[in-house]
Amino acid sequence: MCSSDLSVMGIMTQHQRLRRTTRLLLLLVAAALGLTTLTACELKQGEDVVTSTRATAIVYSARQNSPTIDLTASSPGVDAVIDDAVDGHGTLYVVSADGAPAVRTSLTLASRQASEVASKRSRTANVSRVRQALAASVATTPEADTLGAIGVAADQVRGSTSPTVVVIDSGLATTGAVPFQNGVLSPGTDFQATAQSLKAARLLPDLQGITVRSEEHTSELQSPSLIS
Repeated sequence: MCSSDLSVMGIMTQHQRLRRTTRLLLLLVAAALGLTTLTACELKQGEDVVTSTRATAIVYSARQNSPTIDLTASSPGVDAVIDDAVDGHGTLYVVSADGAPAVRTSLTLASRQASEVASKRSRTANVSRVRQALAASVATTPEADTLGAIGVAADQVRGSTSPTVVVIDSGLATTGAVPFQNGVLSPGTDFQATAQSLKAARLLPDLQGITVRSEEHTSELQSPSLIS
């Protein structure tokens, strides 16, 4: 990065960087999505246990110099993500967003329905399991590759019913296809052109048929938004 880029980046506020980061990340995801389809949840019930073929992958990992989630406190955004996965009774994957994205945890969120009490206990236990899995997702490799993590997450849910990827991250990648320290957030950058260039070079993950929800990872998480 040249000195002029450094000076420009230096005067940008954190809010401006996050807005530009989010805008670029959404454009990259939108370019990779193509035609997004949603299918109904297919529930299966047997021996008082409810399961489904749904699959959700959450991209998240605590890393140095990045806000962390207080999973002991209620947060509208995080709560909504967890509730949606648990109530879907499918499979949940947690994918790290560090320099070498990988699946950290895989959970089957089946629910016991023998009685109302059993159902509530099962749901509470599943919510706890998901929170524990997110808390255990800690970066083990330097740098951050959000786009690469989205690709890993997509590979896990592809082919399932209602495949969904939820990104809980600032999006400030430092390695991979779009390292933001290379001036990509500088004023005047054509994000649309950048997205199309990466798509043409086959550097974007295959997200066709997959729903992607972006949860901006700041000190206070916002409600998830649907990208389609």
